Amino acid sequence: LFRAGMQFNVNELQNGKGSGLGLYIAKGIVEQHNGRLYAESNGLGCGSTFVMELPLHFVSERSKLDPVLEMVSTDTGTSSDCEKEEVSQQRFVDEFVDESSKPSRPLRMLVVDDVPSVRKLLCRLLKKRGRVCVEAENGKEAVDKIRESMMMSLDGVLLYDAVLMDYEMPEMNGPDAAKLIREMGLDVFIVGITGNLLREDVDYFLSCGANAILPKPLNIDDLELLLVEHGISDCVAEVKSSPNAP
Repeated sequence: LFRAGMQFNVNELQNGKGSGLGLYIAKGIVEQHNGRLYAESNGLGCGSTFVMELPLHFVSERSKLDPVLEMVSTDTGTSSDCEKEEVSQQRFVDEFVDESSKPSRPLRMLVVDDVPSVRKLLCRLLKKRGRVCVEAENGKEAVDKIRESMMMSLDGVLLYDAVLMDYEMPEMNGPDAAKLIREMGLDVFIVGITGNLLREDVDYFLSCGANAILPKPLNIDDLELLLVEHGISDCVAEVKSSPNAP
């Protein structure tokens, strides 16, 4: 049930759509947090129960009195969910990323994903490693930003060292955007970051111009190694643990 690409009665229930990766990705995220995700059922027609188990951690009184956390948790109700999420994401980055492990030359990265929280977290992780990040919410915006960077460059050199591109996005998806970038005659390093791991989807993304494909949930260490292997970065930033971005 939790295997990649697992689907039941595809044409009847999903009209041929979907990739069968939802539960596979969810299980991966839960296990990265030292948890467990499983399903139970008494048989056909009896329904199913999906159970997620996650470890709980004791919060000390000192942590409760932390001024940043206090600002969010004891506010009179004016703090938005977005502000709370930003504080949570920043603490995640500060805890796991070594501030002293930034590369000597900052790399300029174009991060393309239609989910704001995914873009924001990935950018923060990359910035803590010394990268300069620019965000785009779909393939069309990414292509537009690349065109703008070419116009701004005095010597015609592309301002982006790498493009991190999601697959499924509104207006223009990742493969179509990669194809347009290649048609512009640019050899910028494109990494497809996607949950579409079916062989035909991966091959199609690569055929459209992506240099490499990494799965969601993204392992930052895998991205670092990829940048070094292809000569985009001259070092791998060390981290205290192995956090993954969604």
